[in-house]
Amino acid sequence: NIVNERFILVGENWTYREMMHRIAIGMGKKTPKWILRKSYLYILWAIESFFDLLQLRKKFLSKALIESLANKSEINGNKIKSYLPFKYRKIEDYLVSLGL
Repeated sequence: NIVNERFILVGENWTYREMMHRIAIGMGKKTPKWILRKSYLYILWAIESFFDLLQLRKKFLSKALIESLANKSEINGNKIKSYLPFKYRKIEDYLVSLGL
């Protein structure tokens, strides 16, 4: 029995850029050309906050979202394998099964 355990189910660590590039190619679209730097995202966050203050537009960006988009972190998802006979699917195989 597994009690009071938490698992992060991550088989591979891809960046948002890698994922968006692969999805664009799979959909037959142009790949993203621009890289939005962290400083640009914070400028957009400030502009969006201003519009939210005037109640013209609801906020989408948050500081936490900007940090997760901009920072690269490696996550190890092997803990579950010590508890269960668990096997990950490759992201590439999953995207192919979706037709991407």
